[in-house]
Amino acid sequence: MKTFLRILAGLVVVGVIALLAFVFVPVKRSAPTQNLAADWQPEEGQGQYVMYAGDCVACHTAEGGEPLAGGRPIESPMGTIWSTNITPDPKTGIGGWSLDDFRAAMVDGLMPDGTHLYPAMPYENFRFMSEADIRALYDYLMNGVEPVENRVQATQLAFPFNQRWGLRAWNWMALSHEAGFKPLGASEMQDRGQYLVEGAGHCAACHSPRNELMMQDG
Repeated sequence: MKTFLRILAGLVVVGVIALLAFVFVPVKRSAPTQNLAADWQPEEGQGQYVMYAGDCVACHTAEGGEPLAGGRPIESPMGTIWSTNITPDPKTGIGGWSLDDFRAAMVDGLMPDGTHLYPAMPYENFRFMSEADIRALYDYLMNGVEPVENRVQATQLAFPFNQRWGLRAWNWMALSHEAGFKPLGASEMQDRGQYLVEGAGHCAACHSPRNELMMQDG
């Protein structure tokens, strides 16, 4: 009996340590999928094109609000999620974000402080985007958009959905593909369409069924 209790106690300790590591050990950010030069610059209009392809305005603009300044309510089965301010305002927007911070949000669903974004932000799909398009979009948001100071309402979901660390487990299951785009190779035109549908356009986020765990299922 004593041996059994020691084993049980050991398993409990190991379980507690594993849980603490799961909650507090930072998630590793995905590396860029393309090796672009440090001084790489997007083509004129590329970032704005990506912004329109991703329809960023639709979610990040409140009714009657300033473009991309956030505050739009997004209804979900778990509750209302409020979209963020993605103008370059340093106080209430993303003005203080580095390119690495921006990529982590787009690809891994991570805020600069490591907080998990709710997958109403379709990083499941944005993971397909090229490094060039991510950098072009970042450049446009930082330099082509007027900063708007607008502190949006914080998302407050009921327990257990307010425990964002649980999204780490969800991501392990939902993000089954590595970051980057793998074309089917049917033709250049179809590959481009596939890229827009699966990546920036994130059509599957709304137009594909989801399973019991709210993961894209098709």
